[in-house]
Amino acid sequence: LMSVAVEDAPIYVRVTAPEGFLFEVGCLAQVPDPLFEDCEDFGRRSLLRARQKSFFVTDALVQLRVTNAGTTPETNNWAVEGFADRTREEAVVSSTPDQKSEVEGYAIQER
Repeated sequence: LMSVAVEDAPIYVRVTAPEGFLFEVGCLAQVPDPLFEDCEDFGRRSLLRARQKSFFVTDALVQLRVTNAGTTPETNNWAVEGFADRTREEAVVSSTPDQKSEVEGYAIQER
């Protein structure tokens, strides 16, 4: 469970894609999204603001719009980081998330 202690503080989730991927403007593929209010794109990073003050991270499923890399990156890992009781600015730049997980990315197929 990820939740906030400060009344007005949202939960942020930051997703970092491998080199070569770019999040598209707005990022959310489904609007409105049931879990996330909005998504900001910062190149290969995106920042999502949760609608609720708490949620089970394992239940979080979101579809994001991203432009694939031209080829499969050598280091092909995606990072998902959670920030509670932080400002937006802290969630953008912080190197100490409250929760973090990494998953291996997918191979880019040439057509």
